Parts: sequence; C-alpha cells; structure tokens
Amino acid sequence: MKKVSNSEIERLYRFTREHFVVYYDVQTELVDHLANGIECQWQDDPGISFEQALQKEFKKFGVYGFSDVVEKRERAMGKKYHKLILKEIITILKRPKVSVSMLLIFWLSNFFLNLENGQNAYLTFLFIVLFILLIFVGRRSVRRRKAKEGKKVFLFETMIENAGGYFSLVWVPFQLLNFMDAAEAGYINWLMSFLIAFYALTSYVCFFRLPKNKEEILKKVYPKMKYS
Repeated sequence: MKKVSNSEIERLYRFTREHFVVYYDVQTELVDHLANGIECQWQDDPGISFEQALQKEFKKFGVYGFSDVVEKRERAMGKKYHKLILKEIITILKRPKVSVSMLLIFWLSNFFLNLENGQNAYLTFLFIVLFILLIFVGRRSVRRRKAKEGKKVFLFETMIENAGGYFSLVWVPFQLLNFMDAAEAGYINWLMSFLIAFYALTSYVCFFRLPKNKEEILKKVYPKMKYS
C-alpha cells in the first residue's frame, strides 16, 4: 500500500499551522490522523493525488476545521495540569515549614481583614500582587518567544509557563464581598483568609515550582518527543 512520504508529512505539518494549530503536540496528533486517512484513501483509490486526498480528509473535520480537536486537547491537558497542581500541593504540605507558613498567612490575613477598612486595603494589596504576577507571566510567554524563534511550541509547556487557568480563580475573594452583609462579615473574613492562604500556596506551585521542574515534567508528558 502507498505510504505518505517524509516530504508529505512536512506538508501536513504546514497544513495544520496554516489552519491555526500552533502546538506541536496537537499538530502531530492531527498529522498522524490525516496521514492514516490519506493512506486509507489511496488503498481504495490509488489514483487520487495527495492534495485531493488531504482536502477530502480535512472536510471530515466539519465547518470549524481543527478547532474542535484543539479545544478537546486543551481540556484534556487542562485536567492533567490541575491534577499536577493538586499533587504538588499535597507533596509540599507534608513539609512542616510549609504547613506552618500557611497557618501564619491564614492568621495574618484574618487579623488584617478584621481591622477597620481592612478588607478594602487587603483586597487592593491582593489585586496589585496579582497584577504583578500577570505581567511576570506575560513577559516570559514561551509561546510567543518560541514562535518568534521558529521553535516547536507544546501545549503543556505553555500551560506551565502561563500558570494554566490560575487567573480565572483569583477573583473569588472580590466576588464574596457582593454577598456579604454586616452579620456575615466575620464568616466571610475567615473564608477569605483561607482563600488567601490557598492562593499563596498555589501561586508558589504555579509560578515557581512547576516552571522550575518543567524539563522533568515535560519528559513524562511527552516521552517520545523532543520539546526543547
């Protein structure tokens, strides 16, 4: 049976990039799928050209092209990333110094939140810290840097460098204030103190621990790929 050549494989990679698939691991998944589909077409109709078979195979993805595949892969990797965060949190919480530090952050947060105008001041401080972290992540964007250098961009590597969906969670303390009245202020402060301690821990994991161990993590996620 006729097989897809190396030059045709390169054409398939270009084809996925032309259709806005930027992650090399997702490109590879799609290239394998397209190549298998084209070879199956050649088995039924040896006379069909490579480009005709490619366009016919691409139509099977529907109106939205590869976007559904990319979104599905992003969701799957997102779950893997969140499981990794949870695993790292459990690991470091077993260290006495970390547990004591979290309790100290919790106690200090509750102390400042119970001061007069403490909530507004503390939330302002939290907002400033998050803004700084956002700038920090933006500056080290691996996707933008590698794309500019013509290097391979991997989905999970991008998640590690960009802290995944971390910033979608940080607005919870601000939302709590919308549901608070004077009678509930004490309970809200306890909850916010817990969230602040939790954010401190997850920030350490997302912004420092995982990027520091990125090479080791990616070897496990992509055992058959060279991601550097």
